[in-house]
Amino acid sequence: LDQADDDVTTLMASITTGVRRVRELDTAISRELASPGVSVLGRVVPGLAASIGAVDEPLVVVLDHFDEIRSRECRDAVGLLLDLLPDHVQLVVSSRQEMWLAGGRRRVRGEVIEIGAADLVFDAAEVAELLELQGVGPSPERVRRLLEPTEGWPAGLALLADTHRSDAAAAAIGIAPSSPDRAVAEFIRSEVLAGLPPEIDRFLHQTAILDVLSPPLCDAVLESTQSASVLETLMRAGLFITPLDGSGAWFRYHPLFRTVLREEASRFEPDAVREHHLRAARWWAAAGSVDHTIEHARAGGDLTIAEAAVMEGNGSITLTGQLGVVMQESAQAAL
Repeated sequence: LDQADDDVTTLMASITTGVRRVRELDTAISRELASPGVSVLGRVVPGLAASIGAVDEPLVVVLDHFDEIRSRECRDAVGLLLDLLPDHVQLVVSSRQEMWLAGGRRRVRGEVIEIGAADLVFDAAEVAELLELQGVGPSPERVRRLLEPTEGWPAGLALLADTHRSDAAAAAIGIAPSSPDRAVAEFIRSEVLAGLPPEIDRFLHQTAILDVLSPPLCDAVLESTQSASVLETLMRAGLFITPLDGSGAWFRYHPLFRTVLREEASRFEPDAVREHHLRAARWWAAAGSVDHTIEHARAGGDLTIAEAAVMEGNGSITLTGQLGVVMQESAQAAL
C-alpha cells in the first residue's frame, strides 16, 4: 500500500485486485466501486467479504505498509472487512506503527496475534544460522561482532552478514573489503529517515548527541516544550527508540540509528551540535551528573561547565581524574 490507497474506494479496489490474482470474485464488486456515490461500508465491504469467503479454502490477505493508511473511513472499512471475513480467511497487516485494528474486543476473543519489534530480535543462535545461510562460518567472535552493534535488529544483521559474505569473496580475489557501516547507513537513510516530517527529522538529528533521552533533557537541548509528545510519537512509530523504564521517563536510540543521525548532524550543522552539547552539559550539571556533564562539555568545547560538581547539602566537592590536575586545582580554588 502507499499514500494513494488512503482513499476508501481506492483501498477497496486495491484489495479486490490483489485477491483476484488468486481467487475469482463477484464482478458486482467492481461495478459497485465504479458507481458514483457508492456505499463502501454498506455494499462494497459486505459484498467483498462474502465473495472472498464463498470458496471454502484457506486464504491469507496481506496488507503491507498499512502505516500509509490514515483516514478514518479506510480504517472503518478494513475493520468491517475483518469482522465479516469467515474463519478460513486470515488478514495479515504489517505496519511500522502500532496497529489500531487489534482492539480489545478481538484480543479478548483470542482472534489477534501481534508480532512486535521485540519478537523479531535475533539471538546468538539465530545469528549463527543467518551466517550459515549466507555461506559465512559462524564463529563465536563473528556472531558477537554482529550481535553487539545490531542488538538483534534483523535488517541490520542481514546487511552486515551480507557484507561479511561479500568481503570473504572479495578477499579471495584481492579486493578491499566494503564498509558495513555504509550499507547500514544507506538503509536507514532510505527506508527509515526518508519521508519523515521535518519536525521529527529535526528532533532526531538534534537529540542524537544524547546517549539517554528524557522529555526535560530534550526540552533543554532543543529549547522546546514539546519533547514529551515527540518522544511518544517516536514510540508509536517504532523509530528505533527503546524505553528504559516503565514510566516513560527515559529512552535511548538504537546504537546504529544514533550513529547515523550523529554523523549527519556533525557533517551538516557542526556549530549547532556543539551548542546542543553545551546545553546538555548545563542540564546534567544541574542534575548532578558529573560524568554526563564532562562528556557533553568536552564535546561542546567548554570544560569550564564541568570544573566542579558541588554536592548539595554539605558543600563538599567531587573531583574527577578526567578533569586533569590544572582543572582540579582551579575548581578547588573556586571553592
